[in-house]
Amino acid sequence: MLRNTPHTATSGRALRRTGLVGAGVLLALATGCTSQCLDDGVAWTQKKDACGVASATDSNTATESDTATMSATESATMTATESDSGSMSNSDSEGSDQLCKDADMDGQGDPDDCMPGDGDNPPPGYVPNDDDCDDTDPDTYKGAAELEDPDACMTDKDGDGWGEPNPAPGVVPGTDCLDSNEFAFPGAAELEDEKACMEDADEDGWGDTMPPDGVDPGMDCNDDDSATFPGAAENEEGMECKTDKDGDGFGDMDPAPGAVPGEDCDDDNVFTFPGAAPNDDPEACMKDEDGDDWGDVDVPGGVDPGTDCDDMNEFTFPGAAQNEVDNLECMRDVDDDGFGDDNPPDGVVPGVDCNDTDAEVVANCVDCEPEQLFCQDENVHLCNMGGTGSKLEETCEFGCDEEEAACIEILTVDAGESVCIDQGAMAQLQAVAMGGDGMYSWDWTPADTLDDPNIDAPLATPAGATTYTVTVTDGNNDMASDNVSVFIKDASLILDDVSCKITNFEWGGPPTVNWDWNPNPGELCQLSNSTPTARFCGWSLDNANIQGRFQIKTGADDDYVGFLWGIQPFDQMTMEPEQFYFMGWKQANQLGFCGNDSPQSGRAGIIVKRIDVKDAMNAPLTCADFHDPNDTMNSVTLADEDEFSDVGWLDNVPYIFDLTHTPMGFTVKVIREDNMVVVAEKEFMDDTFPNGQVGFYAFSQQNACFSQFKTSCL
Repeated sequence: MLRNTPHTATSGRALRRTGLVGAGVLLALATGCTSQCLDDGVAWTQKKDACGVASATDSNTATESDTATMSATESATMTATESDSGSMSNSDSEGSDQLCKDADMDGQGDPDDCMPGDGDNPPPGYVPNDDDCDDTDPDTYKGAAELEDPDACMTDKDGDGWGEPNPAPGVVPGTDCLDSNEFAFPGAAELEDEKACMEDADEDGWGDTMPPDGVDPGMDCNDDDSATFPGAAENEEGMECKTDKDGDGFGDMDPAPGAVPGEDCDDDNVFTFPGAAPNDDPEACMKDEDGDDWGDVDVPGGVDPGTDCDDMNEFTFPGAAQNEVDNLECMRDVDDDGFGDDNPPDGVVPGVDCNDTDAEVVANCVDCEPEQLFCQDENVHLCNMGGTGSKLEETCEFGCDEEEAACIEILTVDAGESVCIDQGAMAQLQAVAMGGDGMYSWDWTPADTLDDPNIDAPLATPAGATTYTVTVTDGNNDMASDNVSVFIKDASLILDDVSCKITNFEWGGPPTVNWDWNPNPGELCQLSNSTPTARFCGWSLDNANIQGRFQIKTGADDDYVGFLWGIQPFDQMTMEPEQFYFMGWKQANQLGFCGNDSPQSGRAGIIVKRIDVKDAMNAPLTCADFHDPNDTMNSVTLADEDEFSDVGWLDNVPYIFDLTHTPMGFTVKVIREDNMVVVAEKEFMDDTFPNGQVGFYAFSQQNACFSQFKTSCL
């Protein structure tokens, strides 16, 4: 059966720029330079003395060894390679004694406002370089137009990676035809012209036909609709500019303004297009949702009706039961014995098969009481009126109760919300079991601080924060578990090696980590410039708040510190967590932090994501799942840096992390402790993970420290 394959128009600058970003990303990875020239881009080999720009000698050598027609990309690649080999400028070398003013905070210093100083510990507002050609404009600095020339000092107001062609005096001109529009730049419409400076607002790869002055016109008749562009209707003749919203390769009959009408009578349904039901009519515009090549008989206006009486079932269509007397009727034949089901859904013609799930049984199959429910194949069935057969009434995930003729409900237990008590007080625990056969027995651990671990509601007297796990068993020996944490009011949480475990995420490669717990003054630090790692403790939040202090105690590097919460149960000894919320905070921009497959990763600011791994074997966690602002295979972005905060953390400045986690969602607040200014605050109405453990995160950033974390119950 020949089927049309639905297509989806290419969308998103991150996908389309892969070819354009090559040189810029390669240079950034090779030299390891951020805006402050402190990151080598490889967490576990990061060295400050590996950061720099090629010397004049190296540049001349590259010029002499290559042809005079060397491309900008090749030149950038060579410069990156030479920088890796150890060629550096004096101004970027370790131990620099010149510090320059960075008034616009773009990481580049004013060459006209410098002073002697310690390059390893610059005072606030100064950086150890003199690369800024305009220190009054944060959009103007060396590498601002990274897609054009990562070494030139240019202006990029719209942040599209291309430089302003008419900048201020002393600034290198770029080739961006409209630097106030992030959708207009050279190569924006790469499907049309890889070099022309066009506008592609809908990011479909085609340029606007009526762009602003100074921008090259393209062929996209509607640049506000990513489903409208030349050739969108690939299954129709010609390259006219048409609309294909459902991606079936046929153009909308009533398209977006400016587009040419196509042949698709319902462009909101991928199963409806000309020739969808070739057994009815190979040219008519019909709907065939079950893929049996017969058109739905009950269709919306404008769509040609077919003869399929049940277009949600591939076994139901005209002629399905070829052994019936009238073998052209629209019947259902699930067991493919040529006889139609005698008890089909409404609208389907009944046949003579009293058991359409067994090809060996056609007639005289009296096996049930008429119109009664009964268990069959671990599911609930409903007998037909004649007692000659049945239909599936309910699919049972955990089997069928023969006596009740109903599905057995899964055994579950709820240990309750987090409990907060005064030091030395008792906590009343309360577990509730549901499902199973109702014959419950209880087992709580740890048992040494409980008055009775074998009841549903024991009294607990913990000395410190403790997580209790309850396991309930029913009469069928089915088991279910849940846990609840008891916290001591006003007592800081102990983050030692006994209470907490370490997970090193495999996508970061062989681990290089150094988590250190100092009981006095009660501080947990990731001391090394580590691979991605997290520290999880035994307690979890359930309708509670946690608040504590964190700080980057160094002036070196500019990478990630963060938190995880809502972590669902996992084996901390053998595997990674697969379901949790994540907040990552990066100090400075380093686009392409996760490599070429994730060009937008490494943006300065705070990102919040929901991570849910569906298939850890075939699609394990990746760097992009954590740090790319876009949704990925395993993650959904709840707030990117533009939506939450695009401000990076500051060296040696203490911050307060405040998290309230309820069954309906959570609220995250980050506060600068020295002046109590709120850096970022946002409420998230996401109840995917209504409770769970909390963890501390660091990646490629040394001396990330956490202390004074306390919990209160809501």
